[in-house]
Amino acid sequence: RGHQGPANSSYRLPKGKMPTKYLHAIDVDNNHANSIADAIASQASFVGRILALGPKIVNDEWIDNAVTRYAQFLELAKLHPNKTIVPTLDVDLIWHAHMLTPLDYRDDCINMLGKVLSHDAQMGEGEIATAFEQTKERWHQAYGTPMVWREQQKTANKKKKEENTTA
Repeated sequence: RGHQGPANSSYRLPKGKMPTKYLHAIDVDNNHANSIADAIASQASFVGRILALGPKIVNDEWIDNAVTRYAQFLELAKLHPNKTIVPTLDVDLIWHAHMLTPLDYRDDCINMLGKVLSHDAQMGEGEIATAFEQTKERWHQAYGTPMVWREQQKTANKKKKEENTTA
């Protein structure tokens, strides 16, 4: 079985329980600690979703396709510089891998986009969902294909049905 993510993804530090033993060099209040806890939970959820796919899905072909789609994602960000562009899971994995070399990431983003592309996932679920729907629309307009594979399957199945009923 794959990793199922954190048992409690909405962890909050109790008031007055800031681990100052480790963070004494930084002026951190409980809100910052909660933001850190949220970010950790988010990353655990992301890793769990990747691991749940397993090696039968995440293979060389899948990764090659994800790299190509990440390049398209960056181009989309360039075409819509003031919009929130939300990635699919495959694109997000490559984005995370790219950010593992921060100086290269910075330089690549500045060369391609004129700025560093922020990966700030600290948005509300509704805000992310709306931005993702808008991203899918922009993707389809830019590339003529659905951004999400399931939607590609639905479109292909719909076309097959239409062809079979008109034949």
